[in-house]
Amino acid sequence: MTEYDRASFTSVYHSYRNLKDISSDLNNPRLSNEFLKTITEVETIYNNYNVLLYAN
Repeated sequence: MTEYDRASFTSVYHSYRNLKDISSDLNNPRLSNEFLKTITEVETIYNNYNVLLYAN
């Protein structure tokens, strides 16, 4: 996530995939809450990119 760039589809895609991979490994409730916020943001942007790609 240190190189996450919301303006880059490649960055959003890789961040989204990596976050999805680690989501089941979280045991800390505070960390889980922050993780949920972050993955929701990245997933929203990822889905928006997909809509734009398929629309063109």
